[in-house]
Amino acid sequence: MNVPSNSKPDLTAGEDLLVVVADPQFQRVVKVSFDLSCNNTVHLYKTSHEACTFLTTNAEDIKAIIFTMEKNDYNFSDILEKVHKSLPKITLVIITSGHTASEYNQLARFPYIRIYSKDDFLKNFSKIMVKDLGLNIPQSDDHYIKIEIETLSFVDGLEKDVFMKDPATGHYNSLFRRGSILAKDEIAIYKSKGLKHVYLEKDVIKEILPQIDAQRSLFASYSGFKFVLRSDDDPLDKRFEQKIMRFQDEIIIDGEFQQQIESAVEKTLSYLQKKPNSIKFLKQLSSLRSTERFLPEHMILLCFISSAWAHKLGWYSQGTKDKLVFASILHDITLAARPHLAKIRNLAEFNAQRLTLTDKDQELFLNHPEECSRLVAQHFKEAPHDTAEIILQHHERPDGSGFPKKINFTKMPPLSMLFILAHDFVENFIFQDNYSLKIFLTEAQERYPQQNFKKMLRTIGGEGPSDGNYI
Repeated sequence: MNVPSNSKPDLTAGEDLLVVVADPQFQRVVKVSFDLSCNNTVHLYKTSHEACTFLTTNAEDIKAIIFTMEKNDYNFSDILEKVHKSLPKITLVIITSGHTASEYNQLARFPYIRIYSKDDFLKNFSKIMVKDLGLNIPQSDDHYIKIEIETLSFVDGLEKDVFMKDPATGHYNSLFRRGSILAKDEIAIYKSKGLKHVYLEKDVIKEILPQIDAQRSLFASYSGFKFVLRSDDDPLDKRFEQKIMRFQDEIIIDGEFQQQIESAVEKTLSYLQKKPNSIKFLKQLSSLRSTERFLPEHMILLCFISSAWAHKLGWYSQGTKDKLVFASILHDITLAARPHLAKIRNLAEFNAQRLTLTDKDQELFLNHPEECSRLVAQHFKEAPHDTAEIILQHHERPDGSGFPKKINFTKMPPLSMLFILAHDFVENFIFQDNYSLKIFLTEAQERYPQQNFKKMLRTIGGEGPSDGNYI
């Protein structure tokens, strides 16, 4: 919501901004965002009372005010009185929720007002900096951007040169070299010695701002969250850490990446509207398969095979197809940047390779059923409820020798059983030349001797119609 205004006065580097934000988590994201986005002095306060105390002697220095206004909160009038002489040259940005136009009457004296919801402010922060405040780091003349040294503790992966300014000569000397890992206690030590500010090169700010824009809403939602910064020069597994982020007990997925997955699910479901023919599909795919593209081919095959077999079993509902497609695309998604882990088929193969894997790789592999299951439950609301359970159990085995829960067939619902069979077949099909459904059905008799699995395999193999009962 914008209140009509005349052309506004742009801020320049060094001019002062007053920010009044009560919520501590939101205050933190605003503070770090401003610090990494401008060379201006930002005065940050929690309450109007604190801000007014500051304004008693500094009102004429303020060129912009950013204020979070709660519904029926009229304390802002106290600040108005402090800056009334400077009103013509002040830009006001209000962050609000649930207000009506009549509640803004007290702001009428401000000629330059912009009003945003909290979500819009977070999503459009960089645009607001340029459009409403006239602050544009990429186009500024500053080669170095001053930030508080504490801001370094709110980012992960800032492997760039960090400088300090010599007050005597004005020269910039490297404090932390590119590739340094900044420990929080190291930052505290420099603060205790009186170092309050450090400097980043403008080109570094230009590189990291889009990443910060993409994660700003996450930063405001999770207490203690750090911006995850990565470079184009980083290897795939490092860059993928921006797609699926682990923080405390949370697994957080990047919004753009989530949309890409949802689009893939939608397209796959559209393709599977026709009755699937697994034999024809496998003949078409056999000439294209490649273990170098294991993960995407694994997902595509699993989508089709599991859906085709569900159809043979008499499970025709759209809900069943939705569960299987979501599970096929997302069951290994946390391993997407580590295809060597996704290729490990069971605990026996994992134990054979354990000594060649890093501790982090071992943890990722063993935890991926639970992590992928939580990811679906928390972030993919369109996925049917049982999808998370199918993903959680896809490495379980009917005799209880699988992982992560080591459950046996008595605790597996029918769709989990079907997915385990389809998963087993697809992995063998990709890795073995001339592998066929006939070979799989023969081998599966030994791997899955339990009656409910045997009955399912007979139907998949074409031995009579299904009655739909596999319990």
